[in-house]
Amino acid sequence: MANRCFCTKHQESAYKYHLWLFSYEYITRIKVSLGRFIRIRSLKISELAALIVAYKRSSNLKLIIQECLSSNIHKIYIAIDGPADKASLENITDCISVAHEFKKLHPHRIFTKFSEVNLGAAVSILSGCSWIFSREDFAVIIEDDCLPTKDFFSWVRQSEKILFKDPRVFIISGNQFAPVNLTGNIPSLSKYPLTWGWATSKYKWDIMASYIAENKMKKRSLEMAYSEFCFWRSGSRRAMEGYIDAWDIPLAFILRQIGGNSLLPATNLVKNIGGDAHATHTLDFSKWLNFPTKVFYQYDGEPEENPDLDDWYRKVFFNISFRHIFSTKISWFLDNLGIRKKLRSDLLERLNFKID
Repeated sequence: MANRCFCTKHQESAYKYHLWLFSYEYITRIKVSLGRFIRIRSLKISELAALIVAYKRSSNLKLIIQECLSSNIHKIYIAIDGPADKASLENITDCISVAHEFKKLHPHRIFTKFSEVNLGAAVSILSGCSWIFSREDFAVIIEDDCLPTKDFFSWVRQSEKILFKDPRVFIISGNQFAPVNLTGNIPSLSKYPLTWGWATSKYKWDIMASYIAENKMKKRSLEMAYSEFCFWRSGSRRAMEGYIDAWDIPLAFILRQIGGNSLLPATNLVKNIGGDAHATHTLDFSKWLNFPTKVFYQYDGEPEENPDLDDWYRKVFFNISFRHIFSTKISWFLDNLGIRKKLRSDLLERLNFKID
């Protein structure tokens, strides 16, 4: 049965949230309504769901499913995008075969959704999230170019209660690339979401999705430097208009606007191999691909914000600087002149696709 379109579904959430999401004072009011969602103490530790979004990497898909099963993931949702051309058809068929193979072995744990058309990375992820959060209150999101460790799932289980209780935390990340002299080898709250393996709740996903559905990524928060605002606004505009096939840039801009934080682990727990032969949308982050994973250790303290860490991610990882005040305006000019061609149609138009 077809799903409701992404935009219509999440526009209903927008009116409930956008009036109070622009300041921390109003965000803290979420605590009252979150009360009914804090069931974490009564949940069995095995009842963790995961969404795997796949495209062409059948061997990786198999590894990720095996890791999920061995990590006692209770429900596994597999969304496979359709082929972009005849050359990719064989790889997609292999992915579908892998999914069917595991579903036969675990019919009550594995759920599948296959697209007949090629949706692209952005729509695959966003519609996949809409699918899993129509059924689950909390879930892990993994793309097929990201290989999670068993420790990643342990980290998510430990951190789930923080996400439900703290109105500032919107995402649990599986990544940490900063040097230990900045991290202190302990988890931290960051302004920057790292989404090469991440988790969130249905409640907070609906908030983020409502901003995408109504394309509200235009306002600048008071603490955001103008150069950084230009960086995120330009990237989000290009993603929404179809010049790039990206979902993570709009998501990051949303969290920067509403003051949402990402909970980062002390060490890296998910490896991104997106530079392989099947890579289609990995941006210029080659320095961080295949970044080694390390052991996760239990941490009982309360994670805190780390301004020095955020400064490092802004300058080193995202490479945001004063030049973006000018380069983003040049980018807008070139796009509007038609010098640069769109990869796809507008993102919101594509999100109206209904996947069987």
